[in-house]
Amino acid sequence: MNKNINLREIKKARTKLLLLQTTTELAGKGEMRNFHIEDICRNAEVSKVTFFNYFSQKEELFSYYMAIWGFHRAVDYELQPDHGIEGIRRIYHRAAEDAKEHPGMFLSLIRFLANEPACPAVPELTEAEKQVLYPEHNFSNITLPHLYQQFQNFTTEAYEMGEVRTDFSTSQLTHMVITIFYGAFLTAHSLGISDKKAYYDLHLNLILSQTEIDSVSFDPHTYWDTTGSNN
Repeated sequence: MNKNINLREIKKARTKLLLLQTTTELAGKGEMRNFHIEDICRNAEVSKVTFFNYFSQKEELFSYYMAIWGFHRAVDYELQPDHGIEGIRRIYHRAAEDAKEHPGMFLSLIRFLANEPACPAVPELTEAEKQVLYPEHNFSNITLPHLYQQFQNFTTEAYEMGEVRTDFSTSQLTHMVITIFYGAFLTAHSLGISDKKAYYDLHLNLILSQTEIDSVSFDPHTYWDTTGSNN
């Protein structure tokens, strides 16, 4: 751990991350609308005063969740860079993995975003927060890219690499990629489809070039049928 970071800042970072972790665990049992700040504080064993030192309302945890989730994806890229379609696929699969563990959190996030007039600002993480998340590494140089920017970068790479259809612009393709990110998850949940990775891959095929489709060894159709059940 970086000894140059004030221990008080480390403690603050741990408390803030604890509040998010507790919220995420509670959301694994149901959406955030089904529990209250009192439930978060009781499970985290902190006072409401402490909670309000970090968040002015429960909904602010969504923005913080997006910041932490985005930072993890940036670290993924730092440790093992992916490009083009594989970069998009990795984000999809990470979302499926996290949603499987805490499905209520992702559903709550979609509901929250649907009620917002615009995508909320995502806070920058402090050096202490980065250090607590990855104590064995120094990722202080990693900046937090917006999810849209990540998808845009990967989509542009995929376009230049000939991996995606060329009858759409990169801007249009980026919007499709983001639509799949939220829409495929919500539809899979509504239809009771448990293999969300396969469902994401099925929809990702919609934007692939024919050459790329022919080279894909994994066929999502073998894992999913139109009844909504897994084979």
